[in-house]
Amino acid sequence: MSATPTLLSTIGRKAWIALRFVIFGLGGLWLLIIFSIEFIAGIHPQDVTATFLSPLLALPIALAGALMILFAVGAWGQWAYLFVILSIPITLLLTDIIVPGDKGLAVGLAIAVTAPASNTAVRAYYRRRTSPTQL
Repeated sequence: MSATPTLLSTIGRKAWIALRFVIFGLGGLWLLIIFSIEFIAGIHPQDVTATFLSPLLALPIALAGALMILFAVGAWGQWAYLFVILSIPITLLLTDIIVPGDKGLAVGLAIAVTAPASNTAVRAYYRRRTSPTQL
């Protein structure tokens, strides 16, 4: 008799994780990418692209998307992981500012380097914080 509640709670927990990932993870990623691009386009007045929002409104929406992703992956409260999530739009912004002309390969290489590097740094940070101190 005790196996049924455990089985149901396990299925319910896994369904919640999947639903949380789909709603908050994919929705947060969409908000983060779209409104980061909107922010970058808004701070370049010489661009011909029309923006829907002002950069001051697009930035908090992109940050809300980053927080949604943090919740979706189960890292709520581990705020250093925001650096990993925000490394992609920051890389897009810096590449847009620094690299002139066609940025396709530069953006891809920059994201391929910065995202894993920031993830490694944050994981090392949390590993140092949780490791037992040697006195």
